[in-house]
Amino acid sequence: MNDEAIQKIISYANEYLFEPRSNWSKQAIMERSYERWAVDEILLTIMDHPLTEADFVIEGFILKMEFFLHMSGNQANNLIFQVAENTAEALLGLILITTNFIFSKGETS
Repeated sequence: MNDEAIQKIISYANEYLFEPRSNWSKQAIMERSYERWAVDEILLTIMDHPLTEADFVIEGFILKMEFFLHMSGNQANNLIFQVAENTAEALLGLILITTNFIFSKGETS
């Protein structure tokens, strides 16, 4: 059910979330690490819940990150949650754009 979404997320991660370079700033390396962590968590959750649509899983992850962001009093933790939320929103957009394209393409046939 979610095979196409999983493939799209993996392709996105491979293309855009490559290993940080040695000349990157510590901040950029940390942010990339958080992005990759978010993708891994989302993929694991999608695979653990194969009957739940991928977009619902990602929306749930976004809500968790928003909750953790608001509950955290630690600035360092805020960065983790904000980066993870932004990454999840990018993945959600990727999944929804693909889904909408498929549905609109099917309607015109």
